[in-house]
Amino acid sequence: MTIPEELRALYARFQLCNRTELYQRCMRSGRTVRPTATKEELILTLLGLREPEDSIVDHWRDAQMRFVIEHWEVLRPQIVDCPASTKSPKAYHSCIDMRVAACLSIRQKDNLEEIERYARGDNGS
Repeated sequence: MTIPEELRALYARFQLCNRTELYQRCMRSGRTVRPTATKEELILTLLGLREPEDSIVDHWRDAQMRFVIEHWEVLRPQIVDCPASTKSPKAYHSCIDMRVAACLSIRQKDNLEEIERYARGDNGS
């Protein structure tokens, strides 16, 4: 793939990063990528020259965030060091899959059925 002239300096900068750093940048910026993606795939994703991949966990990310927004007043004090504290609908897209799973397991006992309704496309009511 030919890198456009206006992105070559940034491409060269990303070349200096290791694969783990690039993976973390992708995840922090909300670009879902496979943990096994190559360094080149990660760089192209960051540059916007490759489409981010859908994760099988993405529907749970979205469902969990819809649940948080719906129950904001109750949950707000509990999510201090969490991307959800931004109240952005895509907040959980910066989290790795295991973190999403961990959050779901914490809420499993009391709220998993309601979050599952959000995952199915229900409004949770």
